[in-house]
Amino acid sequence: MALCPAQAPALEVSLALGGKQGYALFYRGVKLGRIALTDRVSPGRAGTLTPETASDRPEIRRRVRDYMQFRIEADRLARDSPHSLEEFLDLTEPGFSDVINSMEWYLVDDQGDRLGILAPTFSPDGTVRWNWRDDPR
Repeated sequence: MALCPAQAPALEVSLALGGKQGYALFYRGVKLGRIALTDRVSPGRAGTLTPETASDRPEIRRRVRDYMQFRIEADRLARDSPHSLEEFLDLTEPGFSDVINSMEWYLVDDQGDRLGILAPTFSPDGTVRWNWRDDPR
């Protein structure tokens, strides 16, 4: 069976991960990196993100980097200073509503299937967490 071009990178990564399940993370058609699955707790999933090194579409990449930093800071405050978290979210989260509410987040699994997700969250240790969208595409 021949692979379509979209499946070839997923197969290469699957082999590189030693058969562990992985995903490519995308936002608005831009590949942001690879996720090695580490947790399958329902309803969501978690994994370790290895960021993409490409520099195409810099405005999208910059926006996602800012969003990731926002989520990392929210994660830190939730652990270290819960009383400050609500104020931080009230002041900062509205500025990311376009990213948070976007239907353009998705994963591509090792079989090349596109799977819709809600905006993921990020932690300082490189963990990314996500939930599946009701409409997976």
